[in-house]
Amino acid sequence: MSRDRHPATADGEAAPLLPTRGAPAAGGSSGSGSGRGNGGGGGDGSGAPMSQRAALAALVRTFFVLGVTAFGGPPAHMGLMHAAFTRRPEGGDGDGDGGDGGGSGGGGGRKLTVPDAAFVELFALASALPGPSSTQLAAALGATFAGIPGALAALSMWILPAFTVLTAVGSTFYVPPGGGGGGGGGDGAVGAAVETVTHYAGGFIAAATAHVVLAALAIVRRTVGGDGLLGGVAVVSTAVGLLVPPARVPAAFGGVLLLGAAAVSVRHATVCRGWGGAAAARGGAGDDSAAPTSAAATPAAATEWTSNMSRATGAALLGATAVATAVAVVALHRPTPPGLWVAVPATFWLMGVGVFGGGLVLLPMIIRTVVEASWLPAPVFLTGFALSQTLPGPLFNLSAFVGAAVLGGLPGAAAAAGALFAPGLGLLLGVLPYWESLRGAPALRRVLTGVNAAAAGLIIGGVYLLAARALRGPAEFCIAVAAAAVAIQAGAPPPATIVAGGVAGAIAVAAGVGGPF
Repeated sequence: MSRDRHPATADGEAAPLLPTRGAPAAGGSSGSGSGRGNGGGGGDGSGAPMSQRAALAALVRTFFVLGVTAFGGPPAHMGLMHAAFTRRPEGGDGDGDGGDGGGSGGGGGRKLTVPDAAFVELFALASALPGPSSTQLAAALGATFAGIPGALAALSMWILPAFTVLTAVGSTFYVPPGGGGGGGGGDGAVGAAVETVTHYAGGFIAAATAHVVLAALAIVRRTVGGDGLLGGVAVVSTAVGLLVPPARVPAAFGGVLLLGAAAVSVRHATVCRGWGGAAAARGGAGDDSAAPTSAAATPAAATEWTSNMSRATGAALLGATAVATAVAVVALHRPTPPGLWVAVPATFWLMGVGVFGGGLVLLPMIIRTVVEASWLPAPVFLTGFALSQTLPGPLFNLSAFVGAAVLGGLPGAAAAAGALFAPGLGLLLGVLPYWESLRGAPALRRVLTGVNAAAAGLIIGGVYLLAARALRGPAEFCIAVAAAAVAIQAGAPPPATIVAGGVAGAIAVAAGVGGPF
């Protein structure tokens, strides 16, 4: 899994900060099949599209590694997925490392790649729909390579490691009906163990932060380039993402994406009518062809992408999501209060429909529901939350802890987590086949440059929020810097640097060096 630094391209474009893995060899396939399908050239350099079975195997390998190393929240998750799945436009790796596609799969494994432009589009789409953005992005990438089976494979590997731990811990707090006060089972010992893990885990998140910064820089460079208008959109988006109160985050995120689209549309109209003079003409040209680093300026072959799903499948998923939402509303508003086995899944389903912006937006809702409804005592819930913060994967996995503690064991965890994740995934996978058709329209491709610039700004805001939480003291800052240096200079893959950072952080805490912790 090499991290090569490429020389300047033929058009004078500087080398990207992140590696490009699995790009096809020069003259090979762009990674898309003749019909549907995406993927990079394999380790044999043939560039032939993968079979669905090979794509599923590659998805399982890649997302299992991500599932055990993706510490640090949505910005970190996005950065690690970017490092694992993106390639440069126009087969930019053809000058020497086109055969890199089999890098980390082992035994000649094949790599799965999408262009930067398609990756950022999928991130923007995931951010605009309800649900955890990183999990939505994982499902979209899985569907890109293997349809619904690929989405399910990516999702299961992505959430499985943290889901397993949280289910096991949550089960220790479960008290069967008639067994006494709720949620008290393993309170003391488990709570103390969680506190210890939290105390020593900062190095993992610090190292993950380094990869977030590298990914964010690469994405901003690719989506904004030298375009002043797009740079302004990204700056405004960053400010909105950081300054808007949490309660208004859903509307704010959607608003900045619309702002980016409107800004590019106004510029295009100005240029077409000759109102903007030479400066506007130079800026407006980037809408269609002139800016080599703009996502929309990338040739069609470089941004080729397919959803691997039919419109009929998408319509069925959208319909099923709507019906299930109506059922959940009816179940919670019957004259007779429902039992916990109805109330918990129905409540989590409606949260999944209404949560934009990820787990931190979900947190106030879930606290209000779980604690104020007396499903769990506050100390038990906070124990689960503290543990979820030290585990890889999405914060939505906290639902597994709640389900296991309230309903009991694996069945309860599966019911709660499935109800929380399913609505957003149903909406995303339902929209994807229609998005595949719409994104090819010239007008939409043009405004996508603005949408992607706004999404890049949200990513930068997320980097700040992550760093503010993750770097608790000098030791963790040094771990982040070292992880970035090793990644850039030595080509170390993210999982290796994250694990090494976690070990270094635990040693620093044990030695009392570089705090506070």
